[in-house]
Amino acid sequence: MLPMEAWNAISAKALHFAMSLSGDVTAVHLSALERPEGDENEQELRRDWERNVVAPARQADVPVPQLLVLRPEYREFLRPLQQIVADMEKQFPDRAIAVLIPEVVKVTWWDYLLYTYRARQLQAALVRESGRRVVVIDVPWRIVDE
Repeated sequence: MLPMEAWNAISAKALHFAMSLSGDVTAVHLSALERPEGDENEQELRRDWERNVVAPARQADVPVPQLLVLRPEYREFLRPLQQIVADMEKQFPDRAIAVLIPEVVKVTWWDYLLYTYRARQLQAALVRESGRRVVVIDVPWRIVDE
């Protein structure tokens, strides 16, 4: 499983890594977490997904990753993602579930705190409350200001 905020270089890197681990990849986007114009962003994400993921995967004859878009209430992100992981654990009782968490890593400590807050929250919640078959993997993307 790959939680993603939008289609960008970080998501592409994490998705490529996820597809190297398994042919069964689900990307999860929680719509309207940051902006009220969730529908517009969702449509743009679906277009980007079709162009940058589905078409190339079909052309390369590899399994197409699934895109799951959810609209959580009250801009909540932990509980919906934890529920998806729990559902996957039930659906696949004999498999490990890998959750890849893409994150921006900035050089300064204050940027690190600002940009990695949600990733750290999700990682802690999954490690604390998921079963033993759930593996949490960070996919860092270092950004250096020039």
